[in-house]
Amino acid sequence: MLEIDCSILTPEIVLKASGHVDRFDDFMLKDTQTGECFRADHLIENHLEKLLEIKEISDEKKLEMKRILPQIGNMNAAGLDQLVKQYHIKSPNTNNDLSEPIAFNLMFSTTIGATGQVKGYLRPEAAQGMFVNFKRLLEFNQGRLPFAAAQIGNAFRNEISPRSGLLRVR
Repeated sequence: MLEIDCSILTPEIVLKASGHVDRFDDFMLKDTQTGECFRADHLIENHLEKLLEIKEISDEKKLEMKRILPQIGNMNAAGLDQLVKQYHIKSPNTNNDLSEPIAFNLMFSTTIGATGQVKGYLRPEAAQGMFVNFKRLLEFNQGRLPFAAAQIGNAFRNEISPRSGLLRVR
C-alpha cells in the first residue's frame, strides 16, 4: 500500500476539472430577522419528518412527504423554495420567515503565489491529491497495476452549520 500526503492548497484548475468549483455547495436558508443560517435540505427534512408524526395528517399527504424526502438532497433552489412555502417552514429557533435558498460554496478560497493571480482552494476532500499524483504513484510502484494508495491529511470545508465541532472523521 502506498501512502500519500499532498499539499492542502489546490489550484482552481484541478477543482474545476473535478466539478468541485461548480457543484461543491449546499443551499442555505437565512432567518430574515436574525440572519441565522440553516442548511436548507436538513431543515426541510427535519420539518417533514416532524409532520409525518402528526396523526391528523391524511395518509395521502404522508405518502407525498415520504416520496419527497429522498429527493430533497438533489433539488435546486427553486424546488427547495417551493417546499419551504408549501409546508410553511419557518426558522426553528424564532419562528421567523426564511429567505429564499442561497447557494453556499463549501470551499475556502485563497490565492497562490507572490502575484496573487492564481486562484486556489484549501482542499475540500483529501482524495484529490491521489488523482493529481497518480502518475507519480504509478512510477513509484514501478509501473505495475493494480496498486493500493491511501491518502492521509486534512480536508477543509466551510460548513453552514457544523454540528459535531471542527473535527469530522469519515
